[in-house]
Amino acid sequence: MTRTDSAWALCEDEPVTADALVAIDEIDAWKMFTKSIDRESLESRVLIEGDQAFGSRVLETVSIIA
Repeated sequence: MTRTDSAWALCEDEPVTADALVAIDEIDAWKMFTKSIDRESLESRVLIEGDQAFGSRVLETVSIIA
């Protein structure tokens, strides 16, 4: 995904260079989204490649699931 001036866009046909790559287990992601795990516990379980400061912003993600 890339950010344009007005929206996010999915780039399926063109190569994109990422500033950061974040890999997180689906169970850990679920716990993160629902605030069931603290950031300190999560940090050691997540792989961040590239810009560490930028990639670590993912760990602030919260989701409302209804």
